[in-house]
Order: sequence, then structure tokens, then C-alpha cells
Amino acid sequence: MADITITESGMAFGPFPEENILELETCHVYRKIQHGMPMAEFSFLETEGKKRFFTIEAKSSSPKSENCKFDDYIKKVAAKLSNGFHLAHSLLLNRFGSDTTKPSNSLKNINLANIEHRLVLVINKCFEESELIPIQDALRKELKNTEKIWKLGPTSIWVMNKEMAKREGLVQ
Repeated sequence: MADITITESGMAFGPFPEENILELETCHVYRKIQHGMPMAEFSFLETEGKKRFFTIEAKSSSPKSENCKFDDYIKKVAAKLSNGFHLAHSLLLNRFGSDTTKPSNSLKNINLANIEHRLVLVINKCFEESELIPIQDALRKELKNTEKIWKLGPTSIWVMNKEMAKREGLVQ
């Protein structure tokens, strides 16, 4: 299978092996149920080194934590990441039947209990890493229930700028 690059918010994510990716915003299931449901961009399985399952939301910018629009921004991003995480797992568990988006064999065969899960917000605008801390803290607080229910752990929610995402191998 080929590698896929996904362009979102002015960033090129990938390339990722096609068999390891779920394009959530464009999948058949989401198109059927999307009304009023914000959605993350995509999920993918990282197989290099330690296996990790990522759900990614990309944004071109973010308000500063002191901005009056900050809390609303965090709630919207958290909803997208949470919904994306749930939809990806629903697809992997084939909850919508065989006539919908079909995960590849490599995705169907992963043991979801034994891999790390990451909910990741990547912000294109050049924030200093220290400026991302209040955004990450607020996002962790907003996603606390998802983290607890899925027993994801305190390092499961990441906020990064484009440079950090490059270092992680998420963007080109």
C-alpha cells in the first residue's frame, strides 16, 4: 500500500502508511452521523518503535490563555479529539458493520489494550514551547473524563507546535 500525506491547517502530516490511517473527517460513517458532531482530522497507528495510536486535531492558531475566547476554543478542540478518539475505536471495533469504512488488517489486528493512545493538538502558528503549557493544561482538564474512562494516563494528551510535531515525525 502507498503512503498518505494529509494536509490540514497549513501543515503536511505524514507520510503515513495507508494501512495505518483512519481519515475521520472524510470517512463514510462520519458523513452519515456528522450533524452537530465536531470531529478530529484523523487517527493513525504508529508502528515504528513502540506502537502508539494517535488521534490528531490540527489548528492554524490558538488564542492565548488570557483571551476571552480561550475557554470556548479549548472546549471545541476537546470535543473534536474526544469524538475522533471514540469514532476511531468504533470503526476499529466494526460497530457500524462491514458496509462502512473498513480498517485495514494492520489496524483490525492491533490489541487496543496494549498500546499507548495519544490525543494530539498540533498548532501551526509558531508558539514557543512554554506558551503551549497553558493550552495543554486546559486541554487536559477538559479531557479529564476521557482520560479516566479509557485509563490513558497523564501523558496521553499532547499540545505541540509545528516544530515539535516535526521532531515527533508527525509533520513534514
